[in-house]
Amino acid sequence: MIAEIKAEVDKRLEWHLGGQRKWSFVHHSTTFGAAILSLIVATISQLKDWTPTLCDRSTLIALLSLIAAVLAALSAMGGFERKWIANRMTRSKLDALKLDLLDEQADPRVAKDTLKKIIADHDAAITGSKS
Repeated sequence: MIAEIKAEVDKRLEWHLGGQRKWSFVHHSTTFGAAILSLIVATISQLKDWTPTLCDRSTLIALLSLIAAVLAALSAMGGFERKWIANRMTRSKLDALKLDLLDEQADPRVAKDTLKKIIADHDAAITGSKS
């Protein structure tokens, strides 16, 4: 039974490491993307002698401002930071469980209960509930 639990922990570790990376990318991209686009809009609006080649200045400013607003809204409403942190914490707990399972005397029932708690805690963290 310990071998099956180890395999399940390994599978979940891989999954949560990927989730951690993806949520980190989405969180940081939306947060910093909105800020950077806002800075670009401010800069373009001050460059009176520069003429964009693809469209006129006001259209470019409006488009970049729209994208910045959408990114800011996604960042605020998506809970990406919470999901990124939840995956980090879950991965850390799974790492600790994996170390516990290296003990040849590891109790499979305790390991199974610990894994169940890790899963429940992760679900609560992702949804923002209090488990």
